[in-house]
Order: sequence, then structure tokens, then C-alpha cells
Amino acid sequence: MLTVLAWATTCWGLVMSLSPLLQVRVVIRRRDSTGASIAWPAVLLVGFVLWLLYGLVIGNVPLIVTNAVSLLVCLLTVAVLLRYRRPQPGLASAGTE
Repeated sequence: MLTVLAWATTCWGLVMSLSPLLQVRVVIRRRDSTGASIAWPAVLLVGFVLWLLYGLVIGNVPLIVTNAVSLLVCLLTVAVLLRYRRPQPGLASAGTE
């Protein structure tokens, strides 16, 4: 039973790791990320790094795999959000007067 639960949680952890790609797809299709929060993946990045390090220290393969994938997907999400972030009107000219 424990083995089944370990596999189920690892597989679902990978599904959760890949879920931000749904937002990435929308941002790329719209070519605009102004409606998406950058703070959200930034907070998650810290957590994924900590859990990955913890998994490495204790040698827990499911923790290592799921958090390594999560970290990579989260980095991609941040990159896409920043790439498609449109400058807000009025902020670009601030300080030029």
C-alpha cells in the first residue's frame, strides 16, 4: 500500500509541477502577461529550491524529481511572464522630465 501511495503522490506531484504551463500557454498565445502575477512564481521558486535541497539531503528521490521539475517549470514561467510583460503607460516616462 505504501508503494502505491508513493507512486501516486509522485505522479500527482509531477502533474502539479507541470500545471503552470497552462498559464504559460495562455501568455504566449496572447503575447501579454500583464494580468499574471510575477510574485506568485517567485514565492514558489524559493519553496521549490528549499524542498529540492531537503530532498537531496535526505536522499528522497520523489522529492528530488518533483521539485526539480517544479523548479524548471517555475523558472520557465517567470521567464515567459517577464518576456511578455508590457510596460505600463506613464511609468516609462517617469524620471525623464
